[in-house]
Amino acid sequence: MQGHSKYDRSEINTILDKFMNRKLNHADNALSKNSASINNYENEINIMKKNVENKVNDLNSVKKEVEIQFYLKTNSNNYKSCGYKNNQVYLNQLSIENDIFCVQET
Repeated sequence: MQGHSKYDRSEINTILDKFMNRKLNHADNALSKNSASINNYENEINIMKKNVENKVNDLNSVKKEVEIQFYLKTNSNNYKSCGYKNNQVYLNQLSIENDIFCVQET
């Protein structure tokens, strides 16, 4: 003689379905939170990358200015002002090196 269960098969399946759905919902919520965290980290990394790029650009600008000032100091008899072609355009420009253009003394 078989034992009698207080639940029939359809009730057991319903309980199992509810249990599995709850577990799936918990897993889905955890994945959503992780995804949001990853997006936040990606945004922070992108901000840091942009800050580094800006610092590199600042350093390159300083380097260009130092090169120009050095060129002016070492060639002060020949030129009254120098600049990079990307920054300024001079009349009567004379191309030097490293994209430096200078105006000759008149």
